[in-house]
Amino acid sequence: MGNSGSQRGQEEAEAKPPVVQMQTDLEVAHPSKPEAPAIQKGNVRQYTYIDGCNNDYSVNPIPSSLLFVYRPIRPEESSSGRYSGGDPVQRQLTTKEWGEWEQTFERIWKTQACPTKGRNKGQGILIVHYTDNTKCELTLKRSLTVEFDALGHQLRGVVTDENNS
Repeated sequence: MGNSGSQRGQEEAEAKPPVVQMQTDLEVAHPSKPEAPAIQKGNVRQYTYIDGCNNDYSVNPIPSSLLFVYRPIRPEESSSGRYSGGDPVQRQLTTKEWGEWEQTFERIWKTQACPTKGRNKGQGILIVHYTDNTKCELTLKRSLTVEFDALGHQLRGVVTDENNS
């Protein structure tokens, strides 16, 4: 008698259909490159790039501000417990620097076109934060992460071999 309850539970578990993950029409039509939504320029509150180590680079696109903020990972936040992203930076961008950031961000946004579904270690993420407190995120291919890293280093004032070539 004690077995009938567990036997019934086992039978019910066996009778349940397996979970099947369905692909969206977009994934079926473009399995390797779903479309990224267009950036709604007039409604952008902030552009953010998070590098492969989780360091955060953000720009406020308001013309009177153009505030660049770099928030590095501290050792206590890193997976190794030792990595540091360096010193935080907060400064005004020049119009030229803003133009380079915006052009790079938008070009990569359009060419990447890969809405975030997950992220592997070392991949960067682009995020557009809108004035209505919504946001849109895209995961970057590693080659594009490297390109955005170079721009981030330049805006932080970090000199690397890539900056000197």
